[in-house]
Amino acid sequence: MGQTTTKKLSVFPGNLVPGAALAAEYWQVSNTTGAAATTVDLTFDLVNKYDQIPAIMGTPLLDPGAESSTSKIVAWYVTTQTKSQIVVTVEVDQVAGSGKDNTVTMCAYIAGPQA
Repeated sequence: MGQTTTKKLSVFPGNLVPGAALAAEYWQVSNTTGAAATTVDLTFDLVNKYDQIPAIMGTPLLDPGAESSTSKIVAWYVTTQTKSQIVVTVEVDQVAGSGKDNTVTMCAYIAGPQA
């Protein structure tokens, strides 16, 4: 199963901060670790055009597969952050095993200066 993406684009027109036009996006991305993997990437291909690299806010959540050996997320970090794409890598405590998959979902708010 590949990554699934649900996105709702929100652009804030005008100046929320005096002299700065800001843009923002809301995303929900899910991906599976696979039975023998302990990491998964969540990719956010940004829709807005940003003048600078935008900030991302959110926390990934683990949904272990049935009978999976995985029990928690041990780390997550941004591996790529540009004006057009953000990739978050999520590490889990152990492989799912026995052909089971785990799903990791992240709801994220992305905002920055609009280009």
